[in-house]
Amino acid sequence: MIIAATCLTAMMLRLPMTEVPVVDVIGSIVVLLISIPAVLWAGAKVFRMGLLMYGKRPSLAQMVRSLREA
Repeated sequence: MIIAATCLTAMMLRLPMTEVPVVDVIGSIVVLLISIPAVLWAGAKVFRMGLLMYGKRPSLAQMVRSLREA
């Protein structure tokens, strides 16, 4: 429940409607700051694998294997 409550979009909807504890706002910002680099890193690895495998479709298992090797 805490993760769902700290989602940034949910937090932006909660702010004008009710009194939101400061801990929830800080948690939302921390989750956002951690998830941005993680998603960019994973996306870069999948994109790099796609460039190396030009002409082939990577399977889900190949994408997971590529992320584990990085």
